Amino acid sequence: MNPLQVAALKQFLVNNHFVYSEYNEDAGAVVYTFTIDVWTMTVAYGDECYYCLYNNFTEESFCEDFDNVSLVMRVYDMLSFLKENFRLIPR
Repeated sequence: MNPLQVAALKQFLVNNHFVYSEYNEDAGAVVYTFTIDVWTMTVAYGDECYYCLYNNFTEESFCEDFDNVSLVMRVYDMLSFLKENFRLIPR
């Protein structure tokens, strides 16, 4: 990502209450997390940029690299929509 996209991502993370988690030396990335119900979303940026969704109930996870902040925003919006409109806890 270019510096403008990194700045936009940082602002997005702050505005949406992501919390600094760690610096991942292996990936050369700063890691932030956010939890909604049973879902934890992790976003990392630096040498590598990726996000992960982790279900704390089923312990399943999905990770994907990204090169544009809009993908992270769409995934976050999807989680927010589900929280507002549906019950997120698996049955």
